[in-house]
Amino acid sequence: MGPDEERSEGSQRSELADAALYATLTSLLVASLLAPLIAASLNSLVEQKNRMKGVKRVILDMATTLGVTNSTMRIIERRDVVDKYIVFAGIFVTCLVIWILYRWI
Repeated sequence: MGPDEERSEGSQRSELADAALYATLTSLLVASLLAPLIAASLNSLVEQKNRMKGVKRVILDMATTLGVTNSTMRIIERRDVVDKYIVFAGIFVTCLVIWILYRWI
């Protein structure tokens, strides 16, 4: 191997190291820019969850004040679970239809 070949091989290694460093720095920059947005979204979801818990508690208190029986409350909660399954089934069917249309067209 001559000096030119060694220099060429060394410069190739250096270029690969520079590319890897650039990729790492780019991914760190993107992660640091997205981290506050992700944290804000998660905090917003936590606040919404806590607010909904409070709303549920108030509604249950109002229902007991109005004299709604426990059996009626169980029916309402069961309906809530069934509605959740219906929503998930609808999401699945919609995604399936979109996928079929995408593959077909």
